[in-house]
Amino acid sequence: MLSTINTVSQAMHDRAHTFYGTTCPERCDDAKKWAARRLITPRAFLTARRVSRDLDHLAELLEVTPSDVCNYIASLDPDEWLIMARLTGTTKGPCDGNR
Repeated sequence: MLSTINTVSQAMHDRAHTFYGTTCPERCDDAKKWAARRLITPRAFLTARRVSRDLDHLAELLEVTPSDVCNYIASLDPDEWLIMARLTGTTKGPCDGNR
């Protein structure tokens, strides 16, 4: 299943570059965030986050790569992050400690 997850993640990343009209490394961070926002819905993230705070477990629950989870979190604007933090009861993120 991991190879399927990696394939889907890479395909969505490539689709993001098509959207932006770029290739790596140009706008690569934007492509990662764009892809993550399409692979992970806010509802799915909240549901998974209520079950686990562990990055690898979150990725498993969401059926994405751990880097997709981190890119999703990085794509949240401050207001979105505060809403997520309130709903999950924590401001500590699984990727870099605190956000």
